[in-house]
Amino acid sequence: MPLTTPLSVLALPSVSPVATGAQVSHVITPLPAKGSVQQVRLVFAEPDAEITIGRRCFDVRVQKQVALQNFDVFAESGGTMRVVTKAIPKVAVNDGALTVTLTPRDGETILSGIEIIREGL
Repeated sequence: MPLTTPLSVLALPSVSPVATGAQVSHVITPLPAKGSVQQVRLVFAEPDAEITIGRRCFDVRVQKQVALQNFDVFAESGGTMRVVTKAIPKVAVNDGALTVTLTPRDGETILSGIEIIREGL
């Protein structure tokens, strides 16, 4: 198994089909090493030209731990169709599965991609 898994293998929908107030979890399995520590890179891009700052905000948890609070893709990336990547270091994976949970505060959640890199290699 390569050190990084290509995004094409772990591709997720660009927009999660949830309404405001709903929560969505993405579970990635199997990961190559149980009981390992991973760096998780979350990739976001705002596709909606009508969105402005504060109109799509959500919390992100990785393995039930808060990774990002009140995250605003538009504000963080600097506009529509711009990518922002957030690295979450030292994520423990004990059961061979990685869970990323998105909880909306305003608007729908969005996750454009995930990269998982085993730490210590």
